[in-house]
Amino acid sequence: MSTLQKIVNGFSIWLWWLITCIAGLFIGLTASFFVYALTNPMLADPSQRMYFYIAFPLAGLTLGFSQWLLIRRYLPQVRRWILANTLSYTLSLILWIFLDTFFQSMVDNLGYINIVAVGIASLLLWLIIRRRFLRSLGWALASFIGLFTFFYTIRIVGYDLGQSSGLYIIGDHITFAFSTGLPSGIASGILVVLLLGPVLTRDSTLVEGLARLSEVSKFSTRPDLRESEAPSSEPSFAKLLLVKIGLPLLTIGVLVLILWITGSSSP
Repeated sequence: MSTLQKIVNGFSIWLWWLITCIAGLFIGLTASFFVYALTNPMLADPSQRMYFYIAFPLAGLTLGFSQWLLIRRYLPQVRRWILANTLSYTLSLILWIFLDTFFQSMVDNLGYINIVAVGIASLLLWLIIRRRFLRSLGWALASFIGLFTFFYTIRIVGYDLGQSSGLYIIGDHITFAFSTGLPSGIASGILVVLLLGPVLTRDSTLVEGLARLSEVSKFSTRPDLRESEAPSSEPSFAKLLLVKIGLPLLTIGVLVLILWITGSSSP
């Protein structure tokens, strides 16, 4: 059942990656809103752009953390992914501020600013993870997809997110998390599954797969891994589908239900 299990595991990771993109962005942006709401009135010259300054680093942190919770099962000791995402999102913001001033027009040069800022920020992410990740350029590309989508959409609706009120605080932010996390997660998730392909034949322990990869890659493996460990017995196919596919689908359904209940102030 190894081939079938590999397909199920791959599809499961893809679904969970979608969830991490949506949940990570939602948590980061919602936290950013409350920080912005508390700090902006205290400033002598408050600015709507302050929301961007808070949202980019926080969204990078929470998104990187949520994704790390998933990929750490397959790539132990990859905490650099959190750092890399936080710094790349922060750098993209700094580049945006610089480039926006340089071009003197955010609207007319939106596409150029997005590509240049996100490209350089993704290069920084690659420099941070290249010694820990096999196929690090592929992982940098996956981050580029997510960052580019986030960068493009938040610059369109970011001010509105900072002005949410009442029940729409949750609705607006989860709407944005879906509209950004879903398309970026679909595209980057396919790439992530391909990158994890060599270690998808077994469950999350992946003792044999990680042992083989450690000989030919720069992954850091846990010290407690032993080649002599016996592989765990394979679960039934029904249980495999229930856990691997049913659980993430149920989670997505819960997120959709929350969005439906809270609504959104956006048309």
